[in-house]
Amino acid sequence: MKIKKLKYLLTVFVIAVFLNGCKDKEDIFIGTDSFINSFSLTQDGTTYNASFYADSIIISVPEGLSLNGASVTYSLSEQASIKPVPDDISNWNNEMLFAVTSYSGEEQTYKYIVKRNSIDAEGTVVLSTQDEVNAFGEQGVTSIKGSLIIGRIAGTDSITSLAALYQLKEVGYNITVNPTYAAKEFTGLDALETVGGEININDVKEIKSVEFQSLKSAGSIYIKNDSISSAEFPRLTQVAGDLRVDCPLNILNLTNLQNVGGQLSLLHSYNRGEITQIALPLLKSAGSIYIVRFKELTKIELPELVTSGDLSFLYMPSFNIVYLPKLIETTGTIKMTSTTDLAEVSLPALERAGGLDIPEFVKVLEVPLLSQVSGDLFLRGLTVENMDFLSSLTSVEGKFTIYNLPNLQTFKVPSALTNVGTLSIYYSRMLPPEEIDVKGLQMDELEIRGAALVDTKIIGDEKFDGVLNINSDGSLPTGATITFPELEGFSTIDSLILGYVKITNLNIKGIKKINKGFYLPSNSITEFYMPDLEEVGGDFLISHLNRSIQEIIEIPKLKTVGGDFNVTILSGETKTLAFPLLESVGGNFSLASGYQTRALTSVKFTSIKNITGKLLVTSGRSSYLNSIMTNLEGFSTLMNISGVEITDQGALVSYEGLKNALSSFSADDWYVSNNAYNPTYEELNSGQWVQP
Repeated sequence: MKIKKLKYLLTVFVIAVFLNGCKDKEDIFIGTDSFINSFSLTQDGTTYNASFYADSIIISVPEGLSLNGASVTYSLSEQASIKPVPDDISNWNNEMLFAVTSYSGEEQTYKYIVKRNSIDAEGTVVLSTQDEVNAFGEQGVTSIKGSLIIGRIAGTDSITSLAALYQLKEVGYNITVNPTYAAKEFTGLDALETVGGEININDVKEIKSVEFQSLKSAGSIYIKNDSISSAEFPRLTQVAGDLRVDCPLNILNLTNLQNVGGQLSLLHSYNRGEITQIALPLLKSAGSIYIVRFKELTKIELPELVTSGDLSFLYMPSFNIVYLPKLIETTGTIKMTSTTDLAEVSLPALERAGGLDIPEFVKVLEVPLLSQVSGDLFLRGLTVENMDFLSSLTSVEGKFTIYNLPNLQTFKVPSALTNVGTLSIYYSRMLPPEEIDVKGLQMDELEIRGAALVDTKIIGDEKFDGVLNINSDGSLPTGATITFPELEGFSTIDSLILGYVKITNLNIKGIKKINKGFYLPSNSITEFYMPDLEEVGGDFLISHLNRSIQEIIEIPKLKTVGGDFNVTILSGETKTLAFPLLESVGGNFSLASGYQTRALTSVKFTSIKNITGKLLVTSGRSSYLNSIMTNLEGFSTLMNISGVEITDQGALVSYEGLKNALSSFSADDWYVSNNAYNPTYEELNSGQWVQP
């Protein structure tokens, strides 16, 4: 009985285990998986298998291949469902989402992505005919590693359309369009985004317009043609080098351009083109900007421009305003030439400029923050009464020119300005300011130029470490006369240069010391005075005084000349040249005493002792003789000299004035010729100083 019971219990246990085991086997599939196990598309007989990354289904196909109408093959987890149903989809070109739902109701989302693989062409591609363009386009090339050359160099070209190249996205080097390209429009490269080198369209005869609808960046762009009136680059943002368009434009689209590494040049060589406005709304920087010869252009919009090199607006007679609200710095010159309608230049943010050249037509100049000009600053014709509009200016490293400012009666240095290379006050056909105050300003040169210097007073420091350059060139205003400016200060100066001087009475008062040179070249002077001059550290030069009416020209206080002494007198009225206190000359002493009766009778250097160089006396006119000066008594105090050359003195019979200096030089350094008396060194040494 116990055995039967045991067997019965054992049988029940086995059946229970079996039944329980059957239940576990059925529970292995509970329907929770929601996977896409495989996925592929077939188009034109080619199957493209998907790769899976996280929750993405990625189909990789060649660039330009359309997946419209492709057939799909896929598999899901057991008893899972998918929406939308792939079999119901015909256009597989775009991204989409799939939702996969498991048997148990759990859902997973997949993103379908098409990855386009480029088709590359190695080296340079030359397309000389329309057939070659079409055949190359059929290859589906999306990237050319080298250059693309379109059209023949010479002869007849058959290319009229580039539409077959619609898949091309990138050219590694240059695109060159040869002059025989036959189409009137340069279009068709609609997908082109990048050109590593230059786009060059030069003198293509038939072309009227150029379009690069998708181009974003290029190494450089050069378009030159007398017939192109439209150039459109709506997505172009970057040009690493130059962007030059030399065409008579009516339409220009550069609305997304932000940076040009080189020169941005928009011009037409013959002042044609009907474009009235040029807008570069996003341009922030350029190596330089040249906009030139658009006769109808009235406005240029550069609202975001911050930095540039040269910035030139030239030869545009209808151009009327410059407003650059964000421009902070130019490393080159801001220049506006032959812009006859330009009345206002507003640069409210400009702090530093390589140079600034404002034409005479401008009436308003706004540069409130301008502090530094590393080159030249040229102001013409402004109707300002003072320099307060330059209140922030601290330095001009080049030349600061004030030219014909009609309302400026007094020029006073802008309050913050401390350093200038050259300050030029230049007035032509009108009177200059009555007072020019440069006190406290450090400069290399102060240049005063003009037709008339009438009652002008120049105020400076006692010690002026620069060149004072007075030049009275040009035509006179009606009724004007010329006088030398009154100087206040200027006791010691670096150099004094008197350019072409129409002044008749030249009376230079106050200057005692010239550290370097004094230069008086061609002139119309009738009377010449320098009553206070005591020392010249460099050369002393008077080119000629052929209109002098003075019998005696005298520099009464001059004691030393550190360099060459060179004076030419060619006047019929002036007979005596006197430097009574001059003791030494550090270089050569050259005197052109005149010719025939336009000559000196005597010279009076009654304190001269030392001439480091030679004593050179000529007539100043080749083959003409001084026919009235008979002796050199004016050099009788001379003790030391390195040599003598005396020529063309037709009346000179006595050399006794050189007696005390004869022993300071040798016979080899004695030369006389074409004088009334031409003794040898030995004759002088033996006492024959006067013609026997």
